[in-house]
Amino acid sequence: LEFTPVATRGQPAPELRPIPHFGMQPGQWTDVGAMGLCMLDSLLANPSQEVNLVDFMVRLVNWWYFGYNNSFGHVPESLRKKGVDGTSVAVDTEVHLGLSHFLDYGQPRSPGPDGLLPERGASSVARVAAIAVRHHRSVAVAREVARRQSLATHHSDHAAIAAELFTDVLTTAVAHGGTAREVLGRVEKFTPSPQTAHSLAWPDVQRLARCEGELDWKTAAPLPQPRRSVLLASEGPEECVAAALHSVWSTGSFAQALSVAAQVATDSSTVCCLAGQLAGAVYGLKGIPAEWVAQLQRWDGGGG
Repeated sequence: LEFTPVATRGQPAPELRPIPHFGMQPGQWTDVGAMGLCMLDSLLANPSQEVNLVDFMVRLVNWWYFGYNNSFGHVPESLRKKGVDGTSVAVDTEVHLGLSHFLDYGQPRSPGPDGLLPERGASSVARVAAIAVRHHRSVAVAREVARRQSLATHHSDHAAIAAELFTDVLTTAVAHGGTAREVLGRVEKFTPSPQTAHSLAWPDVQRLARCEGELDWKTAAPLPQPRRSVLLASEGPEECVAAALHSVWSTGSFAQALSVAAQVATDSSTVCCLAGQLAGAVYGLKGIPAEWVAQLQRWDGGGG
């Protein structure tokens, strides 16, 4: 479903299908999954630090240029003959610019004057799962780490504040559990940090927190003709987060949430990654279909 028109989609039962754009197979992950694994590895390798952004960026460089943490290291020869290779896929323009800057200067780039462009940075919001687990004892620390890692690759206040909001909810879910409605009830209580409270991007994220206008993620939209055409067709960070929240809010299981998430946005991989993190915190490992886990482990050496 990635990059196909939202209006043409139905609501099939959850099943795993190849992604034709990249020759990907069921269970393989794209850029957002690989970058999330890079963050996980970086946090594990630096236990005495809240986050080491230089280490994180080194891992992203190794992912993009050398295939580190992508899902293609275990591609069997039979699939390679059909064009499924071992290269990383789907890096967005801003990540590429961020990696180029890091290679040139040895440091993550600082936020620039173009940080208010709203369409940038959704992928940086979707790599925070490990942050929520690592810093589950302190929502404030988790939020700040999420904000900083977002800015390391994207010049987007929209993405940075959206990352704070999503990480706030996810960290609380990891730490305290609760039903989907209980967990997502926290979204409306979100307030910006001192670092972002005066950003011109905050009002847009505030609309997301308050479920206002086209960012009203609580109102169920019957598929395949979703009511929120702007929300469900955009790839901006607020819209992707709203689509993910809607997917978990309006369903009752991990599989149902991911089935909806795959259909409600053009950037299906990012929205599914966000929804999967949140649904995973709500339903736990036992809530994930065993077939999906088995398919995933095909590409990571058996889950070792």
